[in-house]
Amino acid sequence: MSTHPIIQVRDVSRLFGAFTALDNISVDIRGGEFFSLLGPSGCGKTTLLRMIAGFDDPTHGDILIDGQPMAGVPANRRPTNMVFQSYAVFPHLTVAQNVAYGLRRQRLDKAEKASRVQKALEQVGLGALGERRSNELSGGQRQRVALARALIMRPKVLLLDEPLSALDKKLREHMQVELRQLQRQVGITFILVTHDQEEALTMSDRIAVMFNGDIAQCDTPEQIYQHPKSRAVAEFIGGMNFLDARMTARNGKTVTVDAACFGRVEIENPHGQDFASNITVGVRPERLTLLIDDNDRAEHEMSGQIVDASYYGDMTYYSISVDGRDEPITVSMRNTVGRRILASQESVRIGWGPESLVPLS
Repeated sequence: MSTHPIIQVRDVSRLFGAFTALDNISVDIRGGEFFSLLGPSGCGKTTLLRMIAGFDDPTHGDILIDGQPMAGVPANRRPTNMVFQSYAVFPHLTVAQNVAYGLRRQRLDKAEKASRVQKALEQVGLGALGERRSNELSGGQRQRVALARALIMRPKVLLLDEPLSALDKKLREHMQVELRQLQRQVGITFILVTHDQEEALTMSDRIAVMFNGDIAQCDTPEQIYQHPKSRAVAEFIGGMNFLDARMTARNGKTVTVDAACFGRVEIENPHGQDFASNITVGVRPERLTLLIDDNDRAEHEMSGQIVDASYYGDMTYYSISVDGRDEPITVSMRNTVGRRILASQESVRIGWGPESLVPLS
């Protein structure tokens, strides 16, 4: 992956009448990066993707691709290609004819065209299916045809508008792995639009989480999950317990808070944010642990009573009532061999450390 940006979005806004779809967004996307635009419907992620592609223009601001301003450059003149949610695979053409469709205006001899088509098909694992009719393909195969048709144009940036959303869960998870491997193989920048948090976490080098036409946080999947900047980001990415807290001190990269049942504790402030005296503190269910055996110990402990247990095969999620908090706290535990599932009304000890708590704006 390059350290230099191939996409530069500079103070971009997009207005549709009185509605602001994008509000003064700036972001750099690196060469060879798998970058995801993640957010709920209507947050502006597809609008931004369409402007990078050249299908729409910013109301204000600039977009540069490989250092070149894109103002006035039509979509077919940009070094990008897009895979749409619907795939747009032509049912009356064979797989090879679909893949070759974008080459129709290029002056290539028959042998060169056939070579490029075959290479593109092999890149997506369809090398033996060139003569198959497109209406005879599975959903996953149609998605690969759409990818091959985009890659054959040799773009510097491949744009993906929720390309896996029409697939069933098992196939979607399989294609996530394949798409990530394909991106590493071809080495170009992929920009994915998705509303699926797990998909973005699984596939991306970096993620821009978007709400209401703005980027709330742009970082690696690990940083966004472990150190969300705001409650909105934390709620959108995975499950989290939220605690009302009062900040009593701030010292560089740490803050001291009184956080309900957790008491007074000094916790990391990784983003160096300024907080009001009343703040929210978050803790992921897996960052807490149940101390089941008498000799189990943790840095800090609290007592509680199980309200409910939800079994998910590899994990069990426990709702636990604790003193000092009206709502139960959720704790997740991996179902290792020999670990029994605890029942409602059982008394338990919850172990935790200060690193489990995250201050949120």
